[in-house]
Amino acid sequence: MLSRLLVWSILAGVTLAGALLVVRSDHVSFWRQWIRQWTGGAETYSEIRFQVDLVDRLNYGRISARLPLLKLDEGLENWLEEHFPQMALDDINAVSARVQEAMPRYYRVAVCAVSGPSLRAILDEFQDFREQQLPEMTHLACVVRPQTGGFSRQALLVVGQRLQEFNPENLTAEMEDAYFSSCLHCRHPHIVRAVKKRHSLGLECPQCRRTYAVVASDENGVFRYANEFLTGYAPPAVFSKDQSRVHELFTIWTAVHDNCRYVKDPVEGKVSTDTWQTSLETQRLGQGDCEDSAIYLCDWLLTRGFQARVVLGRFGDLGGHAWVVVKLDDKEYLLESTEGRPDPANPPMASRVGSRYVP
Repeated sequence: MLSRLLVWSILAGVTLAGALLVVRSDHVSFWRQWIRQWTGGAETYSEIRFQVDLVDRLNYGRISARLPLLKLDEGLENWLEEHFPQMALDDINAVSARVQEAMPRYYRVAVCAVSGPSLRAILDEFQDFREQQLPEMTHLACVVRPQTGGFSRQALLVVGQRLQEFNPENLTAEMEDAYFSSCLHCRHPHIVRAVKKRHSLGLECPQCRRTYAVVASDENGVFRYANEFLTGYAPPAVFSKDQSRVHELFTIWTAVHDNCRYVKDPVEGKVSTDTWQTSLETQRLGQGDCEDSAIYLCDWLLTRGFQARVVLGRFGDLGGHAWVVVKLDDKEYLLESTEGRPDPANPPMASRVGSRYVP
């Protein structure tokens, strides 16, 4: 009898100590909500309803600030659902880095993890995070997992700035100062930064170090890929039928050289601000810089059936430059439209003069 009384006294003491601990640690609401859920005393609050309410709360402040609304990112959400169950959250910076590594389209990422006895309690815990989000953010995703024992839940909210795809249309609209792109050679995804004052931009892959695209704006401020400036235009001209192809090549080259006055690129600070011209515009103006005359020369040669291309690169230590390479009778000619008058007696073979030109 005495032993039973002793056991009951110990149990009563442990229960009382536990109750005091719960009160002091402010866990009463946790147990109250947990008991209500398990006994059916609380209304059902689904994860879908939780996500809808979370997006509404996050966007409420953006509406008053006239900012674009955050959108759910299905791809990011699917990735989080796959990896969140085993993800450690002791280092939020490491979680952010992991998200950006998996989702390279995201330029900025903010992560918040909270725990609570119910989804409603978790929703309230995200209040402080809502007030700290940056205006540049565009998308979000949130996932929930049960904690050990199933007595509470843990939610991970990711809000980020997802970049627009790099293309001339977005660049023309000046939508962002950074874009997402993938190298055409090695498929490496990376971020492209755009200087709004600059009217031409080469896309260089940070992994393989190769330039895989060039865009430039015309006189109306509309950006295009470099090859789109080749419009197939040729000025009216008559060539002798018995003229050799080499002689025809030099005739066209000389005509462009004599009728297109070279002008240097305009520069603002250290940024080149010149716009590119089509062949028709260059002929009409009678002037242009290196890429304008090279486009004019290449366009004319292509319409005459020559195998020609515009090459962008560097000329010695003078910086960026453009020239034309023509392949004829298994020989490559390097045509420079900004220097001395073409000399048929001294044809510029690419193998001989090309060392100064670096594509």
